[in-house]
Amino acid sequence: MNTNVIKTNTRKGYAAAVKAAVQVLESGGLVGIPTETVYGLAASAEHPQAIARLRKIKDRAAQKKFTICIPLKSDVKRFSSSLPRNAEKLINHFWPGPLTLVLPGKAARGRASAAAADSGDPEATVGLRMPGLSLTRDVLLGADTTVVIPSANPLGAEPAKTAEEVVKYFDGLVELVLDAGVSPLGVCSTVVEVSGQGTLKVLRLGAIGPDDLRRAIVRTVLFVCTGNICRSPMAEGFAREVLAGRLGVEISGLETVGFRVVSAGTASLGGRPPSPEAVTVMREVGIDISANESRPLTLELVRDADDIFVMAPYHQDDVRAIDRDAAARTTLLSPEGQAIADPIGQSIEVYRRVRDQIRRTVAQRMEQL
Repeated sequence: MNTNVIKTNTRKGYAAAVKAAVQVLESGGLVGIPTETVYGLAASAEHPQAIARLRKIKDRAAQKKFTICIPLKSDVKRFSSSLPRNAEKLINHFWPGPLTLVLPGKAARGRASAAAADSGDPEATVGLRMPGLSLTRDVLLGADTTVVIPSANPLGAEPAKTAEEVVKYFDGLVELVLDAGVSPLGVCSTVVEVSGQGTLKVLRLGAIGPDDLRRAIVRTVLFVCTGNICRSPMAEGFAREVLAGRLGVEISGLETVGFRVVSAGTASLGGRPPSPEAVTVMREVGIDISANESRPLTLELVRDADDIFVMAPYHQDDVRAIDRDAAARTTLLSPEGQAIADPIGQSIEVYRRVRDQIRRTVAQRMEQL
């Protein structure tokens, strides 16, 4: 067999590479393919002979299964029986990118595709990755088959970082190699197993470090109002104080013990300081919110938040309009279901009443976390 190499550094070459790779994969062949981490060997998991060849040239043990690579985040549901919240947060932070997730699998599909995690019961888990390189995802999108992509190296050798290294390892053993130059990161993906209960276990450290993983899964509490210049900054200030007191840390150290508190506004343009009245009434109770800057409510903020507290029912509608999946994590700040009125433009006495209502309701909600 002759190994064909296609350079992808021109528009014509890129298109030809994607087309050729799709044809080889769908016919049961092997493709040396670049990713943002290292080069990999792509094979159709639905062709037993392709998996057998892949296992042979990599000298891969039978019990060590291959990770499935997917082009879309929504593809997770095809292979995993559940998506724990911590896994969802890792996906939102790092996909597409150098993170492989090991999740509860769908046993029947796992057996059929010969792809599962490198830990535990291979029937019960599945390894999934959404590569960060557009070329890789374009091949995955074009291929009408499930694709696995382990690193391009024989057992005991360093993973290939260039197409030349792939050819050196596997010349005549694979049908095609796509040459996109040197892999940008040059290190393997980080592999994290997330149990059905959301517990994380790092199976392999790679491009993403432990501190990055920890920051990504910090429990995030989000307070939402309209302009993010009075009600939600006051709620944010009270929540930080309550949580820091309960956990015995300085407010600046909340993230180190697993909590992040933020606020946003559904109609905020961002960058505005809190209203002078809000700053005044919060200082009266020993909390300084003057350094806060308003921020707009975004899809990223909503997806990252584990607990979303809104001031009025229409804010719930605004959150759902941004991300309908966040509805289950969104509730009125008042446990009694009462709206907290907007004090903007009103007297300092109104601000004090709103402040005291927010203080009471925040204390109640933080006790529930």
